[in-house]
Amino acid sequence: MRTLDATLQTALATFHFVPYFKLKVYRNGAYLTTLDVLKYSLTGTHLSVTTRGLVSLSTSPDWIKIVLERGIVSNGTPYVLDSSKFTPVTGSAERLSSKSLYVSTTIEAELIPPKPVSFDGSYSYQTVITSFCTAIGKTPVFKNPGAAFWAAQFMPNGTTVTLNDARMFISLLQQKRLIFACDNGGEAILFYCALDIPGGYDASIDPVLYSLNTGYFARRRFMATDENSIVTYAGTVGDKLFNLGYKYDADPFPAVFSQAQPIEFTLPINLQYQDGDHFAVDGGGYSVYPAQVTEIFDTKASPGWQVHVKQLQYFSNTEGGSLPSDLAIRSPYMPVNTSMFDHILDTTCNNLQTCFDRLDDHLHSVVYGSHGLRATIPAGLTYGLAHFMSGLQYPPLNSTFPKSGIVKNLYMAFVGTQPVSGSLVATLLISGAATGLVLTVPAGSGNINLSDLIHSASYIAGQTITVWIVNNSAGPSIGVGFMAFDFLQTS
Repeated sequence: MRTLDATLQTALATFHFVPYFKLKVYRNGAYLTTLDVLKYSLTGTHLSVTTRGLVSLSTSPDWIKIVLERGIVSNGTPYVLDSSKFTPVTGSAERLSSKSLYVSTTIEAELIPPKPVSFDGSYSYQTVITSFCTAIGKTPVFKNPGAAFWAAQFMPNGTTVTLNDARMFISLLQQKRLIFACDNGGEAILFYCALDIPGGYDASIDPVLYSLNTGYFARRRFMATDENSIVTYAGTVGDKLFNLGYKYDADPFPAVFSQAQPIEFTLPINLQYQDGDHFAVDGGGYSVYPAQVTEIFDTKASPGWQVHVKQLQYFSNTEGGSLPSDLAIRSPYMPVNTSMFDHILDTTCNNLQTCFDRLDDHLHSVVYGSHGLRATIPAGLTYGLAHFMSGLQYPPLNSTFPKSGIVKNLYMAFVGTQPVSGSLVATLLISGAATGLVLTVPAGSGNINLSDLIHSASYIAGQTITVWIVNNSAGPSIGVGFMAFDFLQTS
């Protein structure tokens, strides 16, 4: 909860006061003007405000800033609570009446400016959030700053977070650790975790009217991928999956797997309330955490100045926030423009699901090889030719891969002449077992390039792999040149 000026808090508690609403406008960092506020709606990160007079907006997210002042007047002195600076993103103006010279401006503004940001993401949540706030000109405040999850690693080592719109970072925090943000005034942003339930209440509320939803309560089973590309889980098998993305193996999973009961109510204005508060309702019969708070001033509403409080539904239909249910269900089949698809994707990949299916089926091929340096093999012997090594090896040596995959498309070149007394046979072996990848130089052949483009072999990470070359002739073999094959990584 916010701490208010004592005079302001006392006056609001009595419900006998003269309200005060102003909008301060800044241009290029300097104060420009103050306007009367006709109505406003303020959430933790969004401000919708209608003022008397014109406000010129700019295409630059750092050019125009606005600050909402709301409070009371006592003995001619205003006692107010200022918001942080919000960035206007859209606006419209209208004449108040057909015979009036006055116009009003309605502005939609965001706490997080829609500007590009880039910062190191390989540190702790607390450090990365601080870097983000620095990039947008804000200061972070952490609810329960001693909680262990703030020290967890945000992204893998060497990762840079680069966003074309800084507002995307708030959705990223929600997806990765169910962390949310709201304005804390004074150019500060409060960050809190929906699953870090406080031991005590910030306030006890007994609303006359409230809406309590019953029925299905969302549950989730968490999954994450660690620094070794190992996927781990926490929660109940059968619950919907919530993908946290990267999680350092030693950092714990969240320990809350269910959504709190939906409840919402409207009260006369209380400027102490803010997002992330923990409320007891009806003497503790119900609990709200984290609260999602909206301030509203509208002379057509009742009460005209009010605060709307509801339980934040943090387990929404996507990890990064709620989408309309129809969109969430049908979005995999949204059409795409196929006119530039001429490589992995083609014109048959005309919706998102088909595109991702095709990409999932695509295996990355790497060509590996070595060279026999045109060396020959003595009569009746078997030499080896392993990738990453130059020259023939006797006895044969092995190599290996750290990933699993498919070996195919074996190529070899031979220089000179193979004796007429016997052939030369090259076979690719995996863990000592012959595969179907075999090339044969017929007896008496000279200067020949061979390939096997038909056969393939499965390979498991860590197995040995090499090519054995057997000289079946009674004399030195043809010279062995290059060897190459495709390795299609599958994991």
